[in-house]
Amino acid sequence: MFKIGGLLASFVVTPKGETLFVGLYRVNDIGIAPTGTFDPVLQVDRSGLHFYHITREEKLSDYAGHLTVNWGGGHRAWVQLAHRKDKPILEIRKELREDPFPGFGRFCWDIDVIAAVPITWQSVLKSVKGVYLLVCKDTGKQYVGSAKGEENLWSRFQDYKRTGHGGNVELKSRGRKPYQVTVLEVVNSDEGIEKAESAWKTRLMSRKFGLNRN
Repeated sequence: MFKIGGLLASFVVTPKGETLFVGLYRVNDIGIAPTGTFDPVLQVDRSGLHFYHITREEKLSDYAGHLTVNWGGGHRAWVQLAHRKDKPILEIRKELREDPFPGFGRFCWDIDVIAAVPITWQSVLKSVKGVYLLVCKDTGKQYVGSAKGEENLWSRFQDYKRTGHGGNVELKSRGRKPYQVTVLEVVNSDEGIEKAESAWKTRLMSRKFGLNRN
């Protein structure tokens, strides 16, 4: 557990797998998250867990977005104690760098780490609806789905991260699995999305050999 008065060094993983420093925060108080507290990024219920009241420190702020470290090989633990293992500095870059969105045809990301998608990419995915493809990384089986109505592609991808199945009966029956997501087609109308989704299921034969059941 973090102590009151302690400091948290925050890092994110870039699309290239770098561990990038984004800020230093001080723990002012520790409480319990009240009922109905949701993670704003993953939309996961965090009720009853530790709730940290933190403020951003100006110390090291000049290095935010510039400093990358070696987080360590093997399993990437989300939280590590600084006094137990040093983090060698790999680079202090002069300019902030974020790769441009590669285009829908080249977008490819693991659902398990969807929160690490760059902010500018998230904005693009929030702006459109369409048809996407999930591929199980364990079996290679495919599932064709769509984001329509009130949803956009970004919120749909977050839903899979949060639930593991997005409400789909077949995916529920499989339990939580590692999926990779790509965008098959961007469509403006719900009617157009339904037709495009059906067409992609036919092309990829995901009803017969994949995870679609209709």
